[in-house]
Amino acid sequence: MGEQKEGITEWLGKRGTYFYVLIMLVIFPLFYTNGLFNLRRDKDDFFLFATFIYVCVLIPAFIKQVYNLRKERAKCKGVDIVFGVILLSALFLSTIFAIDSRQSFFYSIDRMISGMCVLGCIVVFFAIRQYGIFDGVILWGWLLGSSLIYLIGILCACGINVMHIQDGIIDTQKPIYLTTLGHADLNTCYVCLMLPLIMVMYMICKEKFSQILHGINLYLGFLFIYFIKTDSVLIAMAAGLVVLLYFAVEREVWFGRYLQVIGLYLGAKATIWLLLHMYGERLHSFFDLGEILLRGNLILGEVIIYVLIIVINNLKKDCLRKGLFIIRKYVLCLGIVLAICFVIGVIYANLNKVNISEDSLWSYLVVKDTTFNRRGFIWNRTVYTFINEPFWRKLFGNGLNCFREFIAAGGTVSLEELTFNDPHNEFLQMLSDMGILGVIGYFGLLLSTLIRALKTWKKNELQVAVALTLCVYLIQGIANEYSIFYLPLLCIFLGLANGSMTKNQNNEVENS
Repeated sequence: MGEQKEGITEWLGKRGTYFYVLIMLVIFPLFYTNGLFNLRRDKDDFFLFATFIYVCVLIPAFIKQVYNLRKERAKCKGVDIVFGVILLSALFLSTIFAIDSRQSFFYSIDRMISGMCVLGCIVVFFAIRQYGIFDGVILWGWLLGSSLIYLIGILCACGINVMHIQDGIIDTQKPIYLTTLGHADLNTCYVCLMLPLIMVMYMICKEKFSQILHGINLYLGFLFIYFIKTDSVLIAMAAGLVVLLYFAVEREVWFGRYLQVIGLYLGAKATIWLLLHMYGERLHSFFDLGEILLRGNLILGEVIIYVLIIVINNLKKDCLRKGLFIIRKYVLCLGIVLAICFVIGVIYANLNKVNISEDSLWSYLVVKDTTFNRRGFIWNRTVYTFINEPFWRKLFGNGLNCFREFIAAGGTVSLEELTFNDPHNEFLQMLSDMGILGVIGYFGLLLSTLIRALKTWKKNELQVAVALTLCVYLIQGIANEYSIFYLPLLCIFLGLANGSMTKNQNNEVENS
C-alpha cells in the first residue's frame, strides 16, 4: 500500500509538471485578452492561476518529499538549491523592508514583476528541478511556442496585423510592439532565452525530421531578431554564435551543423534584404546596428567568405575544424583576459571620470547619459542612488515595483522627468529591488548552473544548450530587465537545467 501511494505521488508530480511546462511554453507567451493594452495584467493572471493549479497538484508529492527529508535527514543536493533559498530569503526580506510593501508584493507596475509572481517563479524552479523531464514532448512545445511568437512578430513587422494584436496602436509604436509579449525589449529577452537551445539541438540531433524542424525554427528566429530592431539582441546572438563555435569544433559532425546554422543566419539576412527591395514600403524602417548589418555590400561580403569557408572545408577534409580545435583554448583564455581588462577599465574610467578629458581614450569607457540608447542616463542615476542608500537598503533592497520611488529618493531626477520604470539592466534592477542578498541569490543561481554546464558538457551534450542559453541571456541582461513576460520561462529552464538535463538523457532526445 505504501509503495502504491509513493507511485501515485510521483505520477502526479511528473504528469502535472509535464502539463504545466507545455502550457507555459505554448499558451503563456501567446495569451492576451485586449490587444496590447492589458498584456502585463494578462500575463500576471495567467501565470498565477496556472501556477496555483500546478502547486495544488503537487501537494501530495510535496508532503511525501517533506516526510522523506525528515525521515532520511537528507542533505542539500546541489549548490543551485542554496542560491535558490538565498533568493527566496531575499524576496521576503526585500518585501518586509520595501518602500511600499503592499505594492511590492501584490502589484506589478508597467513591465516589472510583483513579489507574488517572483515567489511563484521560485516555487516553479524547485518543483521542475525535482519533477521536470526534458524530452521530445517538451522540446516540441519549445519549438511550437517560440515559432508562433517569431511568426507573429515577422508578420506584424511586415505590416500584417496578425491576431489583431496591434489594433489601437499608433503608427509610431507598431515597429516596437510586434507580438503578444509587447515591447521590443521583452521580445529581445524572450528570443535570447528560447533560440540558443534550438541552435544546440540542431547541432547535436541525429534524426533528420527533427533537424528540419529545428532549422525552420532557427530561420524564423534569425528573421525575428532583426525585426525586433534592438541592438542588444543582435550583439547577444552574435556572441552566441561565437560561443557555439567553441563547442562545435569538438566533433566533425557538429562543425558541419554549425556551418549550416551560419548559413541559416545569412539566409535570414538575405531574405530581409530582398523584402526591403521588393516590399520596402510595407516594412518598418531599420536603424542603428540593424540597418548597418543589413546593407547589401556587407551581406554579399559575408556570403563570399562563407562560401570560401565551405569550399575549403570540403576540399581539405576536417582541416579547418582541427585547426580551430587546437587554438580554441588559447583564444578562450585571450577572450577572458580581454573581458576582465575591459571590465576593470570601465570601472576605473567611471570612478575617475571627473579627471578624464574628452580627448583621452579612457573617455570611451565612461558611461554617459547617451550611452546605449540613453540607458546610460538611468544607469548612472541608479548607481548613484544605490551608493548613497543606507547599508540595510543596500543589503535588502527597496522592494519590487518600487524603482521609481527609489530613484526619486536619490534626488538626481524628479518623477516628472523620469521616463524609465526600471534601470534596463538586470544587475542594477536586482540591486535596487532585492539588494546585495538578491544579487547573490539570483546571479549565483544563473552562474552556478552555467559553471556546472561548462564542467560537464563533454559527458552530457545537453549541457551545451544550458551553457549557450545562459551566456546569451546574461549578455542581453546588460541592457534589459527581468519581467513577468519571460521570467517564469527562465525559471522553468533553470529547473530543467539543474534537474533532468543534468542526467544522461541524450538518447531520448536524439530519437524523438
